[in-house]
Amino acid sequence: MLDVRRKITNKIIGNRSYSSNANVVSKLGEFCISSFHKQRIATIIKHIPGHGLAKVDSHKKLPIVKKTIRELNKIDFFPFKNKKSLFSMTAHIIYWNIDKNNTTAHSKKLIQVIICLV
Repeated sequence: MLDVRRKITNKIIGNRSYSSNANVVSKLGEFCISSFHKQRIATIIKHIPGHGLAKVDSHKKLPIVKKTIRELNKIDFFPFKNKKSLFSMTAHIIYWNIDKNNTTAHSKKLIQVIICLV
């Protein structure tokens, strides 16, 4: 799980996040992915491109994040960059300034963001 814990992060992420520091999350993510792959275990990174700004539990309500892509790239999207995971699971979020109508998995714009990350 490569979500960066923020002050407003919903408790559904809570202590499942490695850290509130994007660099720490990124490095621990790389270490875990590499370690699992050495043992021939497939990895799934989630919640690409980041769930830390979601104020609500996405299993119960639809989170809407209104930060700019520039702001998102600095922290929330950063830990997913260049990861060699075999699979990924998308965040169930609307990123308002990228696509106002579709969650990550249904957004052509966000799929392009993800392709550029990995």
